[in-house]
Amino acid sequence: MVKPCSHEQFLVEAHVNKDRTSLDAAPHHYWMELKVRCAMCGEPMTFEGLAEDSAIDRPCVDRSGKNARLPLRPAGKGRLVMPMGGFQRGVV
Repeated sequence: MVKPCSHEQFLVEAHVNKDRTSLDAAPHHYWMELKVRCAMCGEPMTFEGLAEDSAIDRPCVDRSGKNARLPLRPAGKGRLVMPMGGFQRGVV
């Protein structure tokens, strides 16, 4: 009988993406795409608590739940503040 994996070590794949209005323009959106899997058995992990979506301006997961997308911004530009009901830009 094979002992089930205890999933105690992980491999993380992270990619930071940029969205530009043109090739010579400064990026106006940044986001990170994340995948996590068990380093021992290779089983993908799913992200919990994020809505299924394909947006780049709010945290979300793809249909499988295995790929998370998280918005980023340079620290000097302030950060997104999430009031009830949606996102609002503000410096905190």
